[in-house]
Amino acid sequence: MRPVHPGEILKEEMEELEMSACALAETINVLSNRVSAIVNGTRGTTAGAVLP
Repeated sequence: MRPVHPGEILKEEMEELEMSACALAETINVLSNRVSAIVNGTRGTTAGAVLP
């Protein structure tokens, strides 16, 4: 079983909610490129990755 990147889980949740990366970023007050990078698997998730 391969490890699942947290961005994959986030992407699935966002799809269920029909929420874009921009909308999520605005909701949690972070830059949309941070959310996009996590969802695309190019950035890991840490408290610093999602905190302004």
